[in-house]
This record gives sequence, structure tokens and C-alpha cells, in this order.
Amino acid sequence: MSLKAGTYTVVVDADGYQAIPPSVTLTIRQGETQRADFRLNPIGSRATITGKVINADTKQPIFGAMIHVINTEGQIVGRTTTDLLGRFTINDIPPGTYTILVTATGFIPADPQQITVKSGEILDLQTFDLKPKTQLRRHLTHVI
Repeated sequence: MSLKAGTYTVVVDADGYQAIPPSVTLTIRQGETQRADFRLNPIGSRATITGKVINADTKQPIFGAMIHVINTEGQIVGRTTTDLLGRFTINDIPPGTYTILVTATGFIPADPQQITVKSGEILDLQTFDLKPKTQLRRHLTHVI
């Protein structure tokens, strides 16, 4: 397919499915090729959890932060790491109540977050702000 240079919004819609993401906006230059990836989840299937992890001081994304989804029995039912933009997606989570743990090397772990997901839901946990560990050490040095 050949398109003129410009900005386009690609929307995916299929009966009985939920697109992840539902749309993507692309800016195309003359002669350029762009790719947009989508995943179609059957409605009524397991849940997807998304979010972002950033440095609380600099507001920059944290690459490689670990996200764990823990069920009420203490078992890990999902885990992933953040991408270069600090984003994460965990798919195939059964409906239920979970604790989300977010950690990253050199940062204080986020407070555990309890969530409940429904069948077929895409739950965006928004942004986790992690504080660098060095900041805590400096503060304690000044207090003593």
C-alpha cells in the first residue's frame, strides 16, 4: 500500500475481539515504510496489564525494571521487564485479585499494589515512580 506523506491513525476493529492497542498514530514521510503491530484478544478471554516505570527524580523511563503479578496464594502468575521507554505489558492473566511488585536495580521498590482484573480486561496501571536508592542514603547521612 502506498500512502502520501502525512499523519495517519490506524484503527483495528474486529467483531468478537479487542485490539491492543486500539489505534496507533503514524507520521509517514515520502518513500518511508512504517510498521504498526496489533494483537487481537478474544473478548471474554484473560486479562492484560500494562503500565510504565520511571525515575521519580528525572522522570526518565527505567529500562529493565521487573514487574511481578502475584496471586492470593503467593504464586507468580505473570512477570516481565520494561522496554526502553519504561513500558510493560503482561498478557494472559486469569480474572482475579493480584499484588503487583515493581523493582529495578538501583531503585527503591514501589509499594505493592493490589488490583483486581476481569475477564478480557486491559488494565492500565499508569506510571510507577521509583526513587533512586542513592537519594535515600544521602538523606539518611544528613539526618545523622
